[in-house]
Amino acid sequence: MPQTPVKNLLLKGLFFALVFSIPFGSYLFPIDLDVIVLSLFRISLFLSVPVLFFTGNLKLYSGTFTKIHFYLMAGWVLYASVTYFWAIDAQYFIKELFYLFSGALIFVVFHSYYHCLKNPIKTFFTAWFTGFFSQFLLSLWEMNTGNHLYGNFYHFLKTLSPNHFVNWVPVSTFNNPNNFSIYLVLSSIFFFITRKVRPEYKDLFMGLIAYCFLAIHLGSSRLGVIAILTTYFLYLLLNNTAETIKKFASPKLWVLIAISTATFFYILNTDYTSIMAESQIKETGIKNTPAPTKPTSGMNSTEVRKNLIINGLHYFADSKLIGIGAGGFEPYTQSGMGKKDTGGMINPHNWTIQVLANYGLIVFVPLYGFYFILIAYFMRHRKTFLLGSQSHFYVSGGIMLFVVYAITSNSDSSFINNNLNWTTLTILTLIGDQIELKSSKSILPAFLNNQLKK
Repeated sequence: MPQTPVKNLLLKGLFFALVFSIPFGSYLFPIDLDVIVLSLFRISLFLSVPVLFFTGNLKLYSGTFTKIHFYLMAGWVLYASVTYFWAIDAQYFIKELFYLFSGALIFVVFHSYYHCLKNPIKTFFTAWFTGFFSQFLLSLWEMNTGNHLYGNFYHFLKTLSPNHFVNWVPVSTFNNPNNFSIYLVLSSIFFFITRKVRPEYKDLFMGLIAYCFLAIHLGSSRLGVIAILTTYFLYLLLNNTAETIKKFASPKLWVLIAISTATFFYILNTDYTSIMAESQIKETGIKNTPAPTKPTSGMNSTEVRKNLIINGLHYFADSKLIGIGAGGFEPYTQSGMGKKDTGGMINPHNWTIQVLANYGLIVFVPLYGFYFILIAYFMRHRKTFLLGSQSHFYVSGGIMLFVVYAITSNSDSSFINNNLNWTTLTILTLIGDQIELKSSKSILPAFLNNQLKK
């Protein structure tokens, strides 16, 4: 079906709104439907399906990786629906099924836009950076004033002194420092990639990357710090020649690294939010109060996470390896059916355990098999393309995204309802298809690859 200028504008506008609204959650045009909340992102997502369909642009899959992804998500949604017969809480079940269905739609819609728009990558980055700039300004406001948008984090701060250092921790629209850190790490990868494509803005992008690290550090997200440092390392390793890397043997450079490292650890160990809080205390005379930990039993977060993992494995084993059902982890834990005390925490805080406990081996094996195929394919082609070429950026970007995805998936309390989860997996799949198109090689066995291409 031929594309008219009006259709192109409509499709591009919807895609822009979709990507722009990813980090805003329910803060943009919220519609409360009791069990779930619609927002600009979800409205754009659901509206995109009929628009793409009636303009003849709805595309379920194209290459090997998108075909695997489509059938994986279709099978997952189908199996999740079947688990209704043994799920113990209808409300949690409906919520998780909705999140899972939304994840499948994110893949189909993003894939369709990628193939029907004239320059989808440019539109994606323009929308992402526009959204990021809004988040950047909002987080600066938080760090400067100690104020936050109304939400869960806002209510948590009400339990503290107005001068407690946590008031100056940036969370933007994410209501949680860990979730905000996931967004910042992903943005850093996009900045690294765009820095190479648009070298005239390299200083700006490096400044934004430094801001991302500072914001993650202020939020005390350990996995976020690990993820962004891993991103730095992988970028240097994947986007430099062996000769460039060998220059690190230079004594002068090692002196510079030593000075930079010392400065880095000084910054890392400096609690700037406490400094800001102390300055406020001097002005108001109000003393700080300790932040209450969310676990009601006084356990630290590491112990809580460990116990949540143990409980998840117990649910998995107790379900005869088929899973306790969609949305089952939270009500099981809330009902005290776990072996270990989690101090009031009911969310899994671990993507692997969440999938294994709720869906068993029936979903875990194909999902993690797909993960393995993706990273193995990226690693296989890390030296296939010319350094600095667009195809090489696809490969290096895919490796960086995958590693960060693996780390940050264990940072969020419940990764299945995080739009960044499904968006990142979709991008990885599209990169896989693009590399396959450029290289004309598949990592799959010949007979399986032929079957998938039928």
